[in-house]
Amino acid sequence: MPPQIPTGANAQYYANGRGLARYQGQKPLAADPAPSTPIWWSNEGVKDVWGGVPPRTGTETIWLDNGGGPRQVIGGPDAAANPWANPPQAGSGQAPAYRRRDAPAYQPRAGQTGQSYYIPPPGQPPVPVAIGGVAATYEIYGRLNGRQVPIWKELSFDGVNFHIKQGGRILISHSPAEGYGFGGKPGSWPQLYGNRSPTDWGLDADKGVVAFDGARGYAVPATQLVEIFGPGWRQTVYA
Repeated sequence: MPPQIPTGANAQYYANGRGLARYQGQKPLAADPAPSTPIWWSNEGVKDVWGGVPPRTGTETIWLDNGGGPRQVIGGPDAAANPWANPPQAGSGQAPAYRRRDAPAYQPRAGQTGQSYYIPPPGQPPVPVAIGGVAATYEIYGRLNGRQVPIWKELSFDGVNFHIKQGGRILISHSPAEGYGFGGKPGSWPQLYGNRSPTDWGLDADKGVVAFDGARGYAVPATQLVEIFGPGWRQTVYA
């Protein structure tokens, strides 16, 4: 059976997955997510890069560095001659050479300073937990011109990253008393998804990340967290 061709928003998820593999060395997930979901399309892009498969959309999205030049490719066959083609693994003692990227403005936790975050090795599997073992739910929401809004109402997308609109601010909560009430320990994840694991969205097995769309709460895939906060999204969201 020929591979599926992504269209519309799925083409962007697929292209983002290819970018994560090529420029951040991300490896395919250990188990395929639910078919045709955003994280599945992103993972298909990652798999195609490492398998040497040309982009299904016919075009490759080129990521640029801060100077406007093409970023260095570190993942897949195109990086065969690159010394960072095989990213260091956790516990190897090597320091990963991936770029740091400034996170958007957000609500810091008490005692936290700065916006420089350690970028974990791509493909590092989450710590396994028992099914239904979500310990905390983190809610991402926004404040635009002083008014609380669902996060997507204050973001614009340039094809690679999300950007905060003027007057906007990203807020993160794990308390049911803040935001739209979805955060907490364990928070709303069991009510929204039962025993389904956050790993289906590329998240850590014991931590759910959700947002409110104006009508309901839903999981935010790891691919979108990278687009919002950069590769070090865990250090931002879990702070």
